[in-house]
Amino acid sequence: MRKILFGLLGLLFTISANAACNLFNPDTAVLGDIDSNGVIGELSYRIVSDFIPVVPGQKYVGNGQMYMVNSGLRDFGPFITGYYNANKQFISGSRIVQSSRVVTIPDGVSYVRVEYGAPTNEGTAIIAQSKLQFKQGDTATAYEPYVANCVPRSEYTELEYIESTGTQYINTGVVLDSNKEIEIAFQYISHDGTYNDLFGISSSGSIPKSYLFRVDKSGNANIYIGRDVTTSFALNNNKHTIKTENKKVYFDNESKGSYDNIASNPINAYLFATNLDGAVFGASVVKIYYTKIWNNDTLVRNFIPAKRNSDNAIGMYDTVTQTFFANAGTGAFIAGPAVAIKIATTKYVETQFSDLGTRLAAAVATVNTVVTNTINQAASIATLQSGKQTRPADETCPAYKQCLL
Repeated sequence: MRKILFGLLGLLFTISANAACNLFNPDTAVLGDIDSNGVIGELSYRIVSDFIPVVPGQKYVGNGQMYMVNSGLRDFGPFITGYYNANKQFISGSRIVQSSRVVTIPDGVSYVRVEYGAPTNEGTAIIAQSKLQFKQGDTATAYEPYVANCVPRSEYTELEYIESTGTQYINTGVVLDSNKEIEIAFQYISHDGTYNDLFGISSSGSIPKSYLFRVDKSGNANIYIGRDVTTSFALNNNKHTIKTENKKVYFDNESKGSYDNIASNPINAYLFATNLDGAVFGASVVKIYYTKIWNNDTLVRNFIPAKRNSDNAIGMYDTVTQTFFANAGTGAFIAGPAVAIKIATTKYVETQFSDLGTRLAAAVATVNTVVTNTINQAASIATLQSGKQTRPADETCPAYKQCLL
């Protein structure tokens, strides 16, 4: 019964109690060993992760226990990392045995694969029963299972949007090329008669090196991806979405034209402005509700507006790399309203709460209701099956019960 209760709690919430979320996904891990060329060879007593997105300059720590056929759960021995670029190509010489189990991601690295090994051959490792972690930070924490798109809500508050005043921007850490696709929900607040850029990169006098969306001096929208994608079109102050997909640009789901391959321009894309040859250009007064960036159909950034609770800093939290991206400019972003956590009960009723304590109390109450309903259902089934009682013809079967007819 206890496992059922905690399982229900896990379904009700996607919340990490720790400061960072576990990035090690056991469902995509394999048995094997990373060799000196980054190739995964066969080895039954070691476990290798799939590609894990990381951010250069950030620290990550590995910890946990492996489950071995001959010895059960035990601490792992060797901890090995292999570094890969944005195209998941192995970076030569990057197979490193980490004695401290803490890694600092070098420049040019977009993914790692981590390997956990038993110090001696104790039989085959069982991935599904192991409790392994890899998370941002330099301090090992208690094990938490992997959860996709996890947000550590004890550390961050999700916001509806963040708003710039014209001096703030976010460095996404992503170099744009023709394989990258984006989706941004935004709302311009004002226009100052100059270039007001939402997102992108550019190079002075070189449209072929550009990948950007802006409002021009006349207040019209312009899109440049390798070339001028579309003629200017009017833009109001409503909420809109821009998306690139399969070499086409969509504005509020309406096609605005196709684009070419962009010339090499290895600089990081900015949000709320454009990176012009390494300098901030066209910083805007705009709200951004979310931003997604794909590389060859792989999601590499999923930016959610957020407040860091420890210092009230406003920025974007990326659920892919589990990293908070703070303002890289001056001043401070304006925070939008906090997004209330929604709890879906077994009666399909959503209730919103603003603080974690209330949410947890409500979750316990919900679980108690579920258990009570389950017990009552079991009793009803037993009674019905004994022939002592039948369900009245006019009784409606509740959504949370599997009634017998």
